[in-house]
Amino acid sequence: MSAKNCTTHHHACDCREEHFKKLIASFEMETAGHAKENVKLKEENKVLTQWVQGLYIFKGVQCVYCGHRYPPGTPDVRDIVLLEHISVCPKHPLSAAMSRIKELELDCVDYREAMSLAKPINALLGEQNRVLKALLAQVECPVCDGSGGVPVRHGSEWEQEQCQWCAEKERLLCGDNNGN
Repeated sequence: MSAKNCTTHHHACDCREEHFKKLIASFEMETAGHAKENVKLKEENKVLTQWVQGLYIFKGVQCVYCGHRYPPGTPDVRDIVLLEHISVCPKHPLSAAMSRIKELELDCVDYREAMSLAKPINALLGEQNRVLKALLAQVECPVCDGSGGVPVRHGSEWEQEQCQWCAEKERLLCGDNNGN
C-alpha cells in the first residue's frame, strides 16, 4: 500500500486505519447519545399518547392540574366532588390559596385572643400609672427648694436656671412620656 498525504499530519503516512478507528469511536459516542435521547422521547411519547387517548375515552370528572380522575357514573354533583379534591390537590393553585386563608384566619383568632388579654392588662397598667403619678406628685425635689429654679453662677453674677429634676417631674405628671 502506498502512503498518501494524511489530512492530520499533512505528509505522507499510513495512519488511515487510526483515523477510521477515531471516526468510528466518535460516531458511536454520538449515536449512543442520540439513542438515549431517542429512548427518553419514546417514553414521553408513550405517556402523552396514553394521556390523549384517555381523554377521548374518559367521560368522568378529572382535575386538570394533577390528572386525578373520578370514574364515570360519579353523581351529578360533580362540581362538589371536584371542589373537595381542589382543597387537597397539591398542584391546584386554589389549594394553596385555601391553605393560606386558613393560616390567616388562625392568625386573626390569635390576634383577637391577644387583644382580649391586652385590655385588662392595659387597664391594670393605667391604674398603676395613676398611683405612681400620685406618689411622684407628693415627692419634694432633692435639688431645689421646690420653686423649680436652681441658682447658678455665671462669672460674678448668680442667676436662676430651671431645675432639671423638677422639669422632668412636671413632664411625667403631665403625661408627656416621650421626652417632648
